[in-house]
Amino acid sequence: MSKPRLRQVHGFPGYFVSDHGEVWSLKKGDDPKGKRRWGKTSWRRLKVDVNRYGYERVALMRDKRAVQVTVHVAVCEAFHGPRPFQKVCAHNDGNKLNNRAENLRWATQMENTYDSIRHGTRAVGERVHTAKLNNKQVAEIWKRLQEGEFGTKLAREFGVSNGLITSIKNGRTWRHVTSVVH
Repeated sequence: MSKPRLRQVHGFPGYFVSDHGEVWSLKKGDDPKGKRRWGKTSWRRLKVDVNRYGYERVALMRDKRAVQVTVHVAVCEAFHGPRPFQKVCAHNDGNKLNNRAENLRWATQMENTYDSIRHGTRAVGERVHTAKLNNKQVAEIWKRLQEGEFGTKLAREFGVSNGLITSIKNGRTWRHVTSVVH
């Protein structure tokens, strides 16, 4: 493994990120009498935790306050420049915990969404925890709609709203199933 390169975290003096996705703090050492020992420094790798969205974050101090910073954004800003307007930090491999600089890039929200679909990390269809239908049922609904059955009858039969049947018919939802069926 190559030696990590360090760059300062934007807006947080004394904190650095590595191109390997680690966060470090640099402190000038104190002697027991409370006097500064200039020239002596101590590096400390900071502990990270994972937020509710699955991204690593770390608490950094600024103006005597702890600020939660997501590691992937800090690494991307340090190694790829400041965040461009309307861009988000995207993981090239879809792994939210892989915060290496070469795995990150600035992308539009739409590009990031397409990445999540390509990586299989986005919940769609029956993988959505609130889904009332499964892929097989949607394929059956689609087939019967194409044969001319009424949406209200199908909605009653499958226990869903007329609006959902209309959305399936018009391709607004469950498109990944209906595009395979026809």
